[in-house]
Amino acid sequence: MTIDDTTLRNELIIKLIHSSDFYINFYSDDGGCDEGPGYWVHGAGRLIQFMDLLSQVSNGVLSWSTNELIHRMGTYIYKVHIDGKKFVNFADSSLEGDVAYEQYYPFSVFKYGQLFNDTKMIQFASYLNALNDEGRDKFLIYKPSKLSVFVYESEANEKLKSVTPKAPQLSESWLQNLQVIIYNYY
Repeated sequence: MTIDDTTLRNELIIKLIHSSDFYINFYSDDGGCDEGPGYWVHGAGRLIQFMDLLSQVSNGVLSWSTNELIHRMGTYIYKVHIDGKKFVNFADSSLEGDVAYEQYYPFSVFKYGQLFNDTKMIQFASYLNALNDEGRDKFLIYKPSKLSVFVYESEANEKLKSVTPKAPQLSESWLQNLQVIIYNYY
């Protein structure tokens, strides 16, 4: 859908920005999601897509690269990662995230890495992308559920293949506000 009425379009954009601002302000300082890692893609993962679009349409005038809370919202996903498709299971999340079928979009992780010049995020995005590739090759039934997912994935896929895949594998993560501590014995 496109909106030709610039006044209406601008009002809509302003409303979306205000809604996003309320959403961001809901987060605690540690950037953690109290719903568990399974909801990251629908929260912080979607937020980075919206911020990327706003940055593009504003020709870089709108930027969030100095916002540490948003950065922590992104890094949360690797802080709760255990190994492979396994993530800490608390709240409504399961132990095994369905990485091969869109659960943790590599391109969203990649966008965080790009925005904050965060090598760990970029390498983790490549790691998740490799898991996606493994799923595609093995099952040949991988189908992104949304056109936007297909477009973002297509853009990021080649870039991520040139990055060494690496999961940060932190030995300890302490999400103080969530009152969650993760010890990774690997």
